[in-house]
Amino acid sequence: MRGGYQTRTYPLWLRLFLMTAVVLVALFYGFRFATIGTPSLMMLGAPLALVVVLFIWALPPGEYAPSGSLVPLYFAFVAAQALWPNYLAVVLPGLPWLTVNRTLGSLLVLVLLICVSVSKTFRGRMGETLGADPFIWRCLIAYSLLQAASILWSPSGTDSLNDFISGQIMAGAAFFTSIYLFRRAGFAEFWAKTFLIVVAGACLLGLWENELGSVPWAGHTPSFLRIDDPVVMKILAGGARAATGIHRVQSTATTPLSLAELIGLSSAFAIHFVTWRYPLYQRLLAAAYVVMGFHVIILTDSRLGFVAWMVSAIFYLLMWAVVRWREHKGSIFAPAIVFSYPAILIVAFISTFLVGRLRARVWGSGAQQASTDARKIQWEMAMPRIAENPFGYGIGTAGKVLGFKNQAGVGSIDSFYLTLLLDFGILGFALYFGMILRTIWIGGKVVYEYPSHPESRMIIPFVVSLIAYIVVKSVLSQETNGAYIYMMLAACLAIVSTVRSDAKTAKA
Repeated sequence: MRGGYQTRTYPLWLRLFLMTAVVLVALFYGFRFATIGTPSLMMLGAPLALVVVLFIWALPPGEYAPSGSLVPLYFAFVAAQALWPNYLAVVLPGLPWLTVNRTLGSLLVLVLLICVSVSKTFRGRMGETLGADPFIWRCLIAYSLLQAASILWSPSGTDSLNDFISGQIMAGAAFFTSIYLFRRAGFAEFWAKTFLIVVAGACLLGLWENELGSVPWAGHTPSFLRIDDPVVMKILAGGARAATGIHRVQSTATTPLSLAELIGLSSAFAIHFVTWRYPLYQRLLAAAYVVMGFHVIILTDSRLGFVAWMVSAIFYLLMWAVVRWREHKGSIFAPAIVFSYPAILIVAFISTFLVGRLRARVWGSGAQQASTDARKIQWEMAMPRIAENPFGYGIGTAGKVLGFKNQAGVGSIDSFYLTLLLDFGILGFALYFGMILRTIWIGGKVVYEYPSHPESRMIIPFVVSLIAYIVVKSVLSQETNGAYIYMMLAACLAIVSTVRSDAKTAKA
């Protein structure tokens, strides 16, 4: 044994067989590339990825895992999700767009695989966190396997493979890296502050865009990042609602709806820093962010962003009241909120119909009627297709299967619920939202059982954001902010593991 490796001699027939197999595979790939060319380059690169995985797996064990590089890579990845336009990329024939997000995600996955391969301590730490609730990671793995299997029956195999690889990189980098990092004391709070800062940066770019009438980098993009694609050209040109003609801010997002969703998902974290006893300057900054974020949502002219703010505020109020009641048994105000919560929900719901401006923000006015009607038509068109094939039509095929086109004649699908049902069927829908609902349940349970634990309080905005996400995805199909959701899922699981572990230690 040398350097941690073990030497082994294999029979001559086996070595000849393996060399012959390699030669035959090489001949096949050479012929395939010569006849088809660059369109199949991504599929032909699969063996290279397999070689990298085998190389990582063959690394000798030891406590030399590069875990220290995970933190800077991870936060660069967090920032890039909100601050880098995902449609600015280097395009090579036959390969997916080389975006900053994908590049950072790929590096994260590579470093993470090395850490898992060589370090027993690293594997043990991750296993302990995942073991806090095996249902969640099993749902995630099953969902990923279903995505992979759906490529087999997808009518567009290459495009589906591209979507699958991109999705797995984002999910792997976001979820499994977070599983490890969020076990560190104070990491959840630091992540939340970072998240608010990067989303605030996107908001500031949105305010700048509103003054210019288009995104600031339109017409100033380096040639190597320009993509000759009609969709990208439309994004750079900016958009406006047909009924009003007013520019809709989108900042670094691909659509105003995605920007509104991102700001809406961040609202629970801003409320958290305003509500609890943080330094005054932090509370003032969080309050200023609330005002700015709400203003930018108005500039996006997107109802879903306002709905996300409302949902976050209402559910955060409930969880805050539960914690206060559990901590202060003699409190009157907190239990009053808890017992009157059904009435609060009813009043909030009725007010969206009776208050004019509120009704317009939630349910829309005449200007938004076209999008409301489109969503109804899409559900009517989708139901027969779902009933025809309840197992789904393959990853990335929902829009084509639905066949709906908006007033501009462009294919469109406006609900992630429909996307899941058409892509992966009822099973995929159940697995995806099942792991989110389970995370919300165990997170809420820990908040109730351990209200005084500082990490337990920090789980509240993560749980509330996941609730808002479920509501928002009923009217938004884009997965632009999906990486943040995987981070939040992992954060909840890691915090639950930490709180339970501390509770066991305290009892011992």
